[in-house]
Amino acid sequence: MKEVLNQIYAWAAAYGLNIIGALVILIVGKFVAGWTKSISEKIFAKSKIDETVSKFLGNIIYGLMITFVVIMAIISLGVETSSVVAVLGVPAKPLVLPYRIHF
Repeated sequence: MKEVLNQIYAWAAAYGLNIIGALVILIVGKFVAGWTKSISEKIFAKSKIDETVSKFLGNIIYGLMITFVVIMAIISLGVETSSVVAVLGVPAKPLVLPYRIHF
């Protein structure tokens, strides 16, 4: 039993700060993403853009920011993210091909 507790303590010492850092990134990032969404919706409303379009654009901004925040949290945990970024780029390729935009 003592060996198991020692292993748990060693694991907590090794990864505890990374997990706390990732949680802080997620919490602050969610707050900033929500704040940015509300600010962008207000800006769109002042520029007399339709309410449906402004909410849609606000949701797109929020989704992109949350995606970025989650990737940053995963990086802070020490996970290799090059494959994650590649997978996120795959759906964008068919969207930009008709416009001849090449990556």
